[in-house]
Amino acid sequence: MRVWRSLLLSLALAAAATPLRAQECDQGAETCGRLEFEAGIEAYRTQRWADAAAHFEAAQKLRPHPVVLFNWALAQSKLRRYVSALGHFERVLADPETPKDLLPEVQNEKAQAERNVATLEIDAAPGAQAFVDEQPVEGVARVDPGEHHVRVVLDGKTLLDKTLRLEAGERLRLAVHRPKEVVVPPRKPPPPRPPPPPPPGPSPLWFYVGAGVTAVVGGVTVWSALDTQRAFDDYERDLPGLSQRQADARVAAGHDKELRTNLLLGATALTAAGTAALGLFVVDWGRGRERAALYLGPTGLGAVGRF
Repeated sequence: MRVWRSLLLSLALAAAATPLRAQECDQGAETCGRLEFEAGIEAYRTQRWADAAAHFEAAQKLRPHPVVLFNWALAQSKLRRYVSALGHFERVLADPETPKDLLPEVQNEKAQAERNVATLEIDAAPGAQAFVDEQPVEGVARVDPGEHHVRVVLDGKTLLDKTLRLEAGERLRLAVHRPKEVVVPPRKPPPPRPPPPPPPGPSPLWFYVGAGVTAVVGGVTVWSALDTQRAFDDYERDLPGLSQRQADARVAAGHDKELRTNLLLGATALTAAGTAALGLFVVDWGRGRERAALYLGPTGLGAVGRF
């Protein structure tokens, strides 16, 4: 692609004939613009597209002209900056100072740039705001090929935040809608569970059993005491007629019965104390469903109940 310079004869001086460099120009806008334009032509000829674009931009700012703008657009197309190049091509076509025989070439370059522009269509929820490379856009955005950062915000919430890569001429449509919000009312916390009741104590049946055992042992103790007393009375009544040997035997038997009575008396006291302690401190008297009863059978005292 050649750069257009034949129509600017006033600017077409050879670089060798201009020892003053454009960067050091202090001779007015017209001279400096000419030097920038010549530097841009040289950079474009050697395919230094970025330098060419910079020089053409400087020349356009110093001495605007549609031909300079056209060359700037050509350099931008080489840098794949098609969106900016399109804007410049359109300005060149709309400028009445543009040479008529340049218009077909401008239109051709503009059509080629349009084919290379990527298109990003953002279909967002009503009220959402879309940004491409942090610039607000509405609906369709024309971008250069390459990576672009897309962000969509609605009511302060980010619906989309993504970096996309588009190829030359690619068209990409993004549909971004408001996510469905499910409102769940807060649930009241359940009331705390009551602490578990203390484990129940022994059934009252055990107290009744203890009382029954105490009564039985007490009854045996009373019988033993009466039997000992009766043996002592018999010993005193029969003593005048007893021999020494018989008297000693009676005394030994009386001591045995006395010892038996004392042991039974101690057992009665222990069972009575144990039963009392069981009833006062251990037995669960609130267990109303449990029943216990004592009965006197043909073989002795018994108890019935449900544990």
